[in-house]
Amino acid sequence: MISDGALSEKALLQNKMSGVAGRLITLGYILGISLILAAVVYFFAANWRGMPRYGKIALSIGLIILFYSLSFIFARAMRQRALLSDLLLFGGCVSFGVGLALLGQLYNAHADSYLLFLVWLAPALLFSLITRYQPFYVLSYILFHLAAWFFLWPSSHLLHWGSDRLFAALLLLAAINAAIFLVTEFSVFESPPLRFLGFTAFHLALIPLTVSSVFPRYAGVMTALYAAVAAWLFYLLLKKNALRGLSGLLSCAATLFLIVKFAELVMRYSRSVLIYLAVLLFAALLVAGNVLLLKYLNRGGPEAGKGARNRHRAFTAFITFAASLLAVGAIVGLISLYTYRFPAYPLFLIAVIIFILPPLLIDKGDTTVRSTLVCTGLLAVLIASLEIHSLLVAGFLVAIIALHRRIESGAVFSFAYLSVHLLLFITAYKLFSTGFLFFYRNHDVIPALFTCYLLLNAGVYLLASRPWRAGASAPAGGTAGRDLPHAALLLRNSAFFGLLSFFVLTFLFAHALSVHYTVNALFFIALTAFLLWALQRDRAAEYKLGLLFWFAFLGYKYYELAWRLLHKSIALLILGLAFCAAAYLFDYARGARGAAVPALFSVKLSLILPLIALQLLIVGFQAAKSEYLLAHSTLVKLELHPVDPRSLLQGDYIVLGYTIASPDLPLKLQPLEKVQIVLAPGSDGVYRYTGVYRYKGKFNREYERSGDEVLITGRSDGGGLIFGIESYFIPEGSGRELEQTINYAYVRVAGNGASLLVEVAEE
Repeated sequence: MISDGALSEKALLQNKMSGVAGRLITLGYILGISLILAAVVYFFAANWRGMPRYGKIALSIGLIILFYSLSFIFARAMRQRALLSDLLLFGGCVSFGVGLALLGQLYNAHADSYLLFLVWLAPALLFSLITRYQPFYVLSYILFHLAAWFFLWPSSHLLHWGSDRLFAALLLLAAINAAIFLVTEFSVFESPPLRFLGFTAFHLALIPLTVSSVFPRYAGVMTALYAAVAAWLFYLLLKKNALRGLSGLLSCAATLFLIVKFAELVMRYSRSVLIYLAVLLFAALLVAGNVLLLKYLNRGGPEAGKGARNRHRAFTAFITFAASLLAVGAIVGLISLYTYRFPAYPLFLIAVIIFILPPLLIDKGDTTVRSTLVCTGLLAVLIASLEIHSLLVAGFLVAIIALHRRIESGAVFSFAYLSVHLLLFITAYKLFSTGFLFFYRNHDVIPALFTCYLLLNAGVYLLASRPWRAGASAPAGGTAGRDLPHAALLLRNSAFFGLLSFFVLTFLFAHALSVHYTVNALFFIALTAFLLWALQRDRAAEYKLGLLFWFAFLGYKYYELAWRLLHKSIALLILGLAFCAAAYLFDYARGARGAAVPALFSVKLSLILPLIALQLLIVGFQAAKSEYLLAHSTLVKLELHPVDPRSLLQGDYIVLGYTIASPDLPLKLQPLEKVQIVLAPGSDGVYRYTGVYRYKGKFNREYERSGDEVLITGRSDGGGLIFGIESYFIPEGSGRELEQTINYAYVRVAGNGASLLVEVAEE
């Protein structure tokens, strides 16, 4: 028997094939399974009416069984290819969630209900505890946060929580994510993805609590708390060799916090000279303090180590950008106090003459100070470019490109690269919007600009690749600052902006479908080829970047309206099967070279099989419960008014607002508190509120039910009532037409007050 320790991430890494070929096979399996799962989601979200309700339920259950069966087969028959079995096991859990979403769609339950994600979370969490497989950890984490998000902010109605409850909920989320980060950071259990996600979500949940305009009662205390936590994290970063790989995130979070505090000061004291002077002084003290701190930390000399130098550079990048933002904001505020208008030209001249040219042309002074000055100047030029003449911007672009090798900081170099793109965009937009180059149609401007961006960055990438063609390997992924040559900085920046430009182009041609399809196909082909090339050449940075855009493209296509979900589903299924087949054939041709480590399914068979049975039972129970309600309930007609969005997993739907949702109740109901109201039909057959309700088991007056009356259960949203029938799922693209015609909903109401939406109609 294999111990639990053998199922740790380190043991599972033995599953991977060795060498480049093995990595290509692994990538092929991952991309193929991802495409197939996306095809399943797209198909059911399309709400194709060509398949009956029972057929869709049977297909959903069949897919769950198919994924788990294939996982079992590969686990038993091909022990050297355990990776594929593990991916299919994960795919089975995902298909279970898709099945739950399908039931919500078929029976018109709330779109993106938090209950859907909570029910899905249960087996995902059990899978993660049983297998200790990282994808299950990540899936459980995402499902928990989706449940929390849609509990607080439902997509089909608005809950009025009040600031105190919302504060408590965000604080609890911050605490949960802090706990996740701490147990992974200090090796209670190993999960690099959860470490990253927990750290990120902690800051995203805690920083909003420091905003005084949103949480005035608690902002002061939370500001002090966040400042203390950030200081402790920087201490861990600089002195305790902790937070490996998270220094950039910490810097971004701390910078965001300072921006929020600066914005609050400006909003409160916008006409005070002293505030702006104090902010300038604070920015200067930040830079000076960083210089002194680095001298203190580096007093041991070069033997301090490469890791320490990289951490110090990350901290310096934070100081640089934070001080630059504060300084530019203060300068703009000071000048505006005396000019009473936006100081575009003075700001531009100050930026170029005082902040940018001296540190780039004179090789004297501390590197941190010089980098901060350059960054401040670039930011000021970006702001000023909105108003100054395009010729000045063009001249500045020529100058900064000519002097780019003089920029010493890798972070500032990347910011300069971004600034060039933004300045080109601002200049081009101003030229076209003022009538210059008038022969272009408006909808051609943005695509033409991003096409130029793509070609420009492709050219830069090819030129920057030349130093590595002779056989030298590219720098390691963690290298930064002066240790990273300008050619490598150009490689990474041009790769990112080139892929971003190409990605943007995939949704700019909706007015010309043939061009749209062509651009999307070219992007997918080019991006996949880029991924394979980067993996083959061991270019870690470009490979991770390519994966990011590959999955972003796959997710974005769900919301892109130019091509129907059903057709996209078929295309993705074919591509997914092709990827898996190619990977398998390549794998088979190489022979059994991987270590014969058992797959997750075979190791934990006795625990996984009951869990699979539980999932099938849940799906079957939910379907049977809804069918019973349809068969044993009263059909009522309700008046409504609709709007039209798209669900995260369930496709297009109409949000229905019922007239009975605003009854005159002499109660102060808390959000989600339950109450039942009595409805009776009028002469037109429409059911309306009778004035009778039941709250906490008691009616508001003596009541005896008549033959046509029904008792329906609602929950408070803080203003009115919601009944769980606010979402009506429709075939893709039919929402606008229905919005103009429907006036009534037909709802099945059971004796216990439960309700199920059947259909909507004009009459």
